[in-house]
Amino acid sequence: MFAMLQSLKDRDVPLDGVGFQMHLYADFDLFDEVESNFQKAADMDLNVYITELDVSIREEEGETEEQQAEVYKRVLDICLRQPRCKGMQTWGFTDQYSWRRSLNPLYLDRAYQVKPAYTAVQQRLSEN
Repeated sequence: MFAMLQSLKDRDVPLDGVGFQMHLYADFDLFDEVESNFQKAADMDLNVYITELDVSIREEEGETEEQQAEVYKRVLDICLRQPRCKGMQTWGFTDQYSWRRSLNPLYLDRAYQVKPAYTAVQQRLSEN
């Protein structure tokens, strides 16, 4: 991806940002890689946008809502610490209508009740 971005920039294609689709699982732990990739984009003078974030829970793997909340919080934290990260957008807000519905990936459950992920994101935003 970065080679493609550089190729576009080398050909003077107007490019000022890059979006990251992040369809993750609750056991995700490659936060250093996310931070590094955001920095690579920033070093290319590109803004960073998280355009599709959801964190699925595989119950059969023992994943929990608390793990999901931690992933949301840590991804948000990386974005907030990167000056070129301009926004974080989730791929919906309730599990009821998610394209990954069976994996309960979003902030609100199917009855629109707050999950730990919602609280974790609100807490992290209140610290900023």
